[in-house]
Amino acid sequence: MGAYRYPQKKLIDLDSYARKDLFHVFKQYDNPTISVTAEVDVTDLKHATKENGFSFFIALVYCFSRVMNEIPEFRHRVVNDELCEFESVDPGYTVLLEDKTFSFCDSKYNQEFYAFNQSLSDDIAQTREKPDLAIKDKNHMFFISSIPWISFTHFQQPFFSHYGYNPVLTIGKKIGSRRKDFIVPVALQCHHGVVDGYHLGLFYEHLEFQIKELSSELLRHYNKREISYKF
Repeated sequence: MGAYRYPQKKLIDLDSYARKDLFHVFKQYDNPTISVTAEVDVTDLKHATKENGFSFFIALVYCFSRVMNEIPEFRHRVVNDELCEFESVDPGYTVLLEDKTFSFCDSKYNQEFYAFNQSLSDDIAQTREKPDLAIKDKNHMFFISSIPWISFTHFQQPFFSHYGYNPVLTIGKKIGSRRKDFIVPVALQCHHGVVDGYHLGLFYEHLEFQIKELSSELLRHYNKREISYKF
């Protein structure tokens, strides 16, 4: 595997930036975040990952990553006081440790799921061996927390101005233990200077599509494997 290439970024011309006024307004806020929580149906993805022996969490991170890279506003950051757009963004997430504390884990985005799955599996294993809470250059990332012990209707992450423009996702516990459908709350928190409610809506719309696409792909993979076993 070659050395990791840090994603390139380009400056955004504020004079032609449609959100210029909104950007300047929300830069002045002590807490400029906008957040929403929505129920997301992951029934098919849960089934498909179970049938294939894949990690449900990694599959969901993959879907998040696809959407974050599809919508430009989720790749907008302020670096050295300049608004820019990264060509791609990578997922960073928390990993639960044996002592019930957690570590950060930074991974690389790959549009190809099977490579992505292997890479994150390796990253998680390495993080459990060597936890990491260092504050590094993570402007090119978005963050994910998993709280599988509780369901929620709203979730607010701590605001850290150093990474204030990095979107933050939080996954909760399945809603309704008796329901057949597997539905989880997914919270999304962003900087209002670069993201509006419109973009939040786009995120969940694209997420629904990506979950269906990946679920179908994994089930096709499973069916092909079953057929090969019969012969």
